[in-house]
Amino acid sequence: MDDLTKRTAKNLKETSNIKERDQIIKSNYGFDYDRNFRGMLIKMIGLVGVETLEKRLDAVIHQKMKVALSNLKIVRNQVSHTYVKNISLGTISAPSQTHSYFLDVYNGLLDMEKTMKTLRIIK
Repeated sequence: MDDLTKRTAKNLKETSNIKERDQIIKSNYGFDYDRNFRGMLIKMIGLVGVETLEKRLDAVIHQKMKVALSNLKIVRNQVSHTYVKNISLGTISAPSQTHSYFLDVYNGLLDMEKTMKTLRIIK
């Protein structure tokens, strides 16, 4: 996600804009598609650019990526926000399930990259 976002603004020349781009990416640390990844893209290519991009994506692949990110976020938050000793961390997905989520995210990012290249958002 960070790489795709950074590549949308690869041709920036002004130091202050490059710092802003890097700060946008650095301050993002969540798994949520709409709040995190989409938000970074909106800051880089604008709402019109993101809308154009999303219309061209494979809808099934894109939806699977969003669902996988949501599922990973839920599990991640359960584990990372548990601070009490000797308290069950809840349910953690089996490695095969987590791998499946990652494949859905990976395929979604590949489709996004391909579409961004087609739209000439990135090279």
